[in-house]
Amino acid sequence: MRLFFALWPDEMVRANLARQRIELARSSGGRPTRPATLHVTLVYLGDVAPEMLDAALTVGRSIFQPPFEYKVDLAGCYSSANIAWMGSEETPMELFILQETLLAAANEIGFKTDPRTFRPHITVARNVTTPFPSTEVAPTMWNINSFSLIESRSTSVGPTYDIVETWPLCSQ
Repeated sequence: MRLFFALWPDEMVRANLARQRIELARSSGGRPTRPATLHVTLVYLGDVAPEMLDAALTVGRSIFQPPFEYKVDLAGCYSSANIAWMGSEETPMELFILQETLLAAANEIGFKTDPRTFRPHITVARNVTTPFPSTEVAPTMWNINSFSLIESRSTSVGPTYDIVETWPLCSQ
C-alpha cells in the first residue's frame, strides 16, 4: 500500500481549484491534473506493508488541533519536478503545526518519511514545459476542518486516490 496524510478539499473548494488549474496548465504547457486528485500532501508514508495500516491509523487518531483557514492565492512552478502548483502567499502556521505533528508521530512509530522540507502546495499540472514565476491567483478560502489518510494507486490514467480514513480537527 502507498499511503500519505493529506488535506482533502470539499466539493466547493475542489471546484474552484479545478477551474483555475486549466489556465495554469495552459500557461505552463503542462497537463492539468484530474480534479479528483487535488489535495495537499502533509506526510508521505510511502510503500507500507498492510500490517502497518493500523499504525498509520493510530497516527491519525493521535492528532488534536483546532480547525483553521487556508487561503489559496498563489501559483507557480517547480521546474525540478515539472509541475505547476497552487498554494498560499502566507501559509498559516497551523498548517505547519499539523504537518510537523503528523510527521513526528509517524517517525516515532517507525515510518520512514520523506526527508525533504515541507512545501505545502496543490499540484495542478504535470509535465510542465514552460515554467512561470510565482503569481497571484483569485483566492480560494479553504476551511481546514479535517485531514485524511489516503491510499495511492497507479493506473493507466495516472494516480488514483482512495480515502482510508478522515479525522476532524477540533478544539478539544
